[in-house]
Amino acid sequence: MKKIVNVLILGVVTLMISSCATTRIPADYSGITCGTPVFEVLEDQTVNIQFHVEVPANYFDKRTTFCIMPDIAYANDEVLELPYYTVQGYAVVDTNFPVVDWSQKQVLTYNTTVPYHEGLATATVKTEAWIENCLTREEMLAALCDFGPHAFHLPLVPVLPVLKAYSIDESDSKAMLRGKVFFPVNGYSVTSSIATQPEITRMLNSLKQLAEREDFNITRIEVEGNASPEGTARINDPLAKRRAEHTRNFFDKALKEQGYTKGVNSDIWTVTSTSGMGFWNEFYTAIKESSISNREEMAERFFKLATNPVEAERQIRAEIATNDEVKNIMMPLLRYGSVVVNFDPITLTAEEVRVIAANQPEYLTPNDIIQASKDLNDYGAIDLYKRGLDRYPEAVEL
Repeated sequence: MKKIVNVLILGVVTLMISSCATTRIPADYSGITCGTPVFEVLEDQTVNIQFHVEVPANYFDKRTTFCIMPDIAYANDEVLELPYYTVQGYAVVDTNFPVVDWSQKQVLTYNTTVPYHEGLATATVKTEAWIENCLTREEMLAALCDFGPHAFHLPLVPVLPVLKAYSIDESDSKAMLRGKVFFPVNGYSVTSSIATQPEITRMLNSLKQLAEREDFNITRIEVEGNASPEGTARINDPLAKRRAEHTRNFFDKALKEQGYTKGVNSDIWTVTSTSGMGFWNEFYTAIKESSISNREEMAERFFKLATNPVEAERQIRAEIATNDEVKNIMMPLLRYGSVVVNFDPITLTAEEVRVIAANQPEYLTPNDIIQASKDLNDYGAIDLYKRGLDRYPEAVEL
């Protein structure tokens, strides 16, 4: 009898050891998806930051607490730690955070507001996450989302006028040209009509003006494909990828046609495409930038619907059927392939400034315009100043 009892006790101890040896937290966060952050500059000179974090069903145990810990790293090495956002499983008993059911897919919305900072346009956003299982006391702190540099989907400029003097060397940091091609519904080939659309034509005109210069050296080309949010990921993910690939091939050929003969190595290209919740973030941004009278209500409605893709799909199709601006303006602008050309800073001639001012004035600073006007005739200088004032209506220098 004593031998039987000892065997039973040994079995219980073995079972307990086996149970304790089984981890109740994941090895990493690789299964979690992060949506692209949306930054909105508000009238009170603050910036609202929102993004989604999608956790698959059963990724965490019911006793798990999950804390999102983002920060913003500015180009001058300054780091701004953002407020944490924490939720807990329904079986956690020793804390009092918002409760979620980890057995179901969870789409968590991170939302905070920070003071406006001029360095946001060149900052990097990163997010770590901390988890703890209240039963085993296992915990982990690891990287969650690395959005990469310049992961902003709204213009990060103050809403209120900011009047300041521009230094002569400010334009030295302006070494980037941007352009987009826009595709029809479900289309991805860059046809001759698409290749001559106004926006990409303006960019190519600026590029042609610079391409033959000896000191014009392209350092990086970033290509991205996107799709409008109606439809499912099964359709949109590969569609956005094809648009990125075809845009890349088109621009590779266009570089040579504009006179850039130095060659572009494969490591200079970065080709990405929107996926998952990124389509809805793009749509949200388009709503906020639109002139629709009820855009605030509409943006809030669709932002909340990220947790219910079926209902979001139904409502977006209803908007397309009843709202001409959504159908004919907003949606077409989301079906794009974008190109950003980065190059070594160069000193522009007056003629180059004049051409770029006509095609991509956002590339220039008021100081570029002032300096270039000195080398133009009176009519050329007046025209350049007019374009400069269109771009910078509040700049006291102009």
